Amino acid sequence: MNTYFSSLRIYLVFYYWVHSFSEFNLSHKRQFTMGWARQSVLVTIHIQTMPETSRP
Repeated sequence: MNTYFSSLRIYLVFYYWVHSFSEFNLSHKRQFTMGWARQSVLVTIHIQTMPETSRP
């Protein structure tokens, strides 16, 4: 059950990302690129600051 919910959450995040990409790509391409880069940096920092045992 736990695996199902985690995979469902990953799917929802992926779907939201694709939806945002298709929307922003039409109008605010530069703003979206900056936001995506900032989000990637935040995710990278989050993974690096996680304890060794809980890393994927």
